[in-house]
Amino acid sequence: TEKFYTDNTSHIGGEIFYRNGPVMFGTEFNAYQAHSPENGNPVFTGGEAYVLYSITGELRPYLTQMGLFTFLKVKNSVFDGGPGAWEAELRFSTIDLQNGNIAGGEFTRITPVVTWYLSNMFRLNFAYGYGILNKDKKKGTTQFFQTRFVFLLD
Repeated sequence: TEKFYTDNTSHIGGEIFYRNGPVMFGTEFNAYQAHSPENGNPVFTGGEAYVLYSITGELRPYLTQMGLFTFLKVKNSVFDGGPGAWEAELRFSTIDLQNGNIAGGEFTRITPVVTWYLSNMFRLNFAYGYGILNKDKKKGTTQFFQTRFVFLLD
């Protein structure tokens, strides 16, 4: 039986974004080292890359003081008779959970997403995902469909 615990982890990561009009590319890498001497203080790594396209032309604002992109700002809300804002996304992600004495496998996923911003307060996400897990010399696949309704309080 594998014993895994952590009372201390170290993390290093980085991200790069590029936006040109309604198109935005992003990539991110993360590595976590768990303090677990019994398991060789394993390091787990993962990352993702994605492309976003604003179908209706809105931009994701960038908050320089926080260093992040926010959500689209809707020009013509559905509640005012407009189409809202539409965004398409394609995301690729991977994580490696094998290191030291831990054999958690490697998981890779591709996820296309369409988001409909009804207004700046309400949005709907429609996602499909296809994932592959390689673990113990076996390969398994999974698929999912996801719909989320999000509302933001101002």
